[in-house]
Amino acid sequence: MIQIPFEKIIERTLSSTSLSRAEVLKMVDAKKESMKGLVSDEGAAYIVANELGVKFLPDNVDEALPLENVVPGLKSVSVNGRVTNIFPVNSFESKGRKGKVGNFVIGDGSGSIRVTLWNNMTALLSENKIVVGDVISVKNAYSRQGLRDIEVHLSNRSRILINPEGVKMPEVKPVFSQKAQDDSVTASVTHVFDRVSFFDVCPDCRKGVKTGSCPSHLTSVPVKNLVLSLNLDTGSEIVRAVLFGNVAETVSGLSSKQVYDDFVISNSNDGLLSILRSKLLGKTITVFGRKQVNDFSGRQEVVANSLEADLDPVVLINDLLKK
Repeated sequence: MIQIPFEKIIERTLSSTSLSRAEVLKMVDAKKESMKGLVSDEGAAYIVANELGVKFLPDNVDEALPLENVVPGLKSVSVNGRVTNIFPVNSFESKGRKGKVGNFVIGDGSGSIRVTLWNNMTALLSENKIVVGDVISVKNAYSRQGLRDIEVHLSNRSRILINPEGVKMPEVKPVFSQKAQDDSVTASVTHVFDRVSFFDVCPDCRKGVKTGSCPSHLTSVPVKNLVLSLNLDTGSEIVRAVLFGNVAETVSGLSSKQVYDDFVISNSNDGLLSILRSKLLGKTITVFGRKQVNDFSGRQEVVANSLEADLDPVVLINDLLKK
């Protein structure tokens, strides 16, 4: 079954029509009301999008779907992308049968996704027939929800083309620039992840507390610090940013205590996400922090230690043109 997150349906509807977010949400509420509560938020949003002529899947199964539009549950999906990361091929044994699995990550400018090969197909990786920088076209694969992100898996019916003629993909560009001892990226916020979490810190030394109390301040009661994860669109790649404590508070305009007390304790996480998304989506920010590659997804991440928010895109463009 195809499962499209509510926010993705809303984002696609907004990008495909001239309607405002408030107008779309009003139409979704009206649809739910007309169906007497027999449809979920996602179902109502999908019906509204369909009535507005918004397409989520191409008419031709061989037509490549932009990576940002891939959702779990697609039985026959085609995608194109440039290889950004390759993982070692692993052997396994399941129910007395031996097999091999290999993974690589592709990006197309709209997003990135993990591609999984099984058994004989893994030779494409182990024999270096696919290398970083290659343009890959995957035909008739299927999508599923992995441990962390959506994945595209190839079956016996699938085809994979390496550097096919006529398929153009943006070059893999470095999106981080050096500033002092920090890496930085300037981009627009395109997604706020559902999982809003907290970690305990000592109020005196601000160090993380894993269990009980701070070893250096035994009488201090740990306080909650907010953790947010965002997707940032640089124009050439989607980068995930992880924001802790003061940095998360700065970009959201909410204190960790306020979020924890008002939203988590009252079990109104949906309301919190709605507020965060209304504040952050489309916002241009510069994040400074430690760059790393996620070992599982192969995607670039930046763990932020500071940021600049409320940047004017016009000013940024003019600054770039002067360089």
